[in-house]
Amino acid sequence: MNFIMPHLPVLQVAIPLIAAPICVLFTFGGHRKLAWLFTLAVSWVCFLIAGALLSRVLLDTEISYAIGNWPPPFGIEYRVDPIKVIDLVDTTGAGDLFASGFLFGFTNNYSIEKCGFLGNKAASEIIKYIGARPKISLKSLDNEKNTLLGKSTISAIESGIFWGYVCMIEGLINKLKKYHSSPKVIATGGLSQVFKNNIKSIDLIEQNLTINGLAYFYLSQEKDI
Repeated sequence: MNFIMPHLPVLQVAIPLIAAPICVLFTFGGHRKLAWLFTLAVSWVCFLIAGALLSRVLLDTEISYAIGNWPPPFGIEYRVDPIKVIDLVDTTGAGDLFASGFLFGFTNNYSIEKCGFLGNKAASEIIKYIGARPKISLKSLDNEKNTLLGKSTISAIESGIFWGYVCMIEGLINKLKKYHSSPKVIATGGLSQVFKNNIKSIDLIEQNLTINGLAYFYLSQEKDI
């Protein structure tokens, strides 16, 4: 048991990957009942491993596993940090929020560990709600001078969300302008108004662009008929 415990993080990933093709072989061999029992056993094993990992994380202890026993920077480190998310609701937007938090730390020359922590913290916040918009006020982040550099963990996450998207949108527009001469930039969607004062390259804001476009297309087709 003492030999297995340190390898629980990688076993949680490896066991289902190994078990899946074995289960398929049982099914093709006509042993459906055996395949069902095998799947049930693997599910329970993974559940128990998840419980063991959760008990360690809840103690605020970081789990670090060097895959192949090669520590970084020469190998791959599999790390589980102690951020707790008890009320998981919806994973929509988790990747975007992680990128925002990570990029905020990266652009402020934080360590990779700190960048990862901010990304995880931001992602752990968004998955508590339905949809990709966190329940924090973005209007309060409008003042670049006062909010660009967060003074606390929460304000740093909020700044990463808001200014990360501002920089991403501006960067994309600037790249597109390299290949298109004098383009007209139109921002659309419900959150476009939030960014209008901080993205100078936007020429026009039309929140209902898609709906208006569909209505215009329908009316134009109706006239042809």
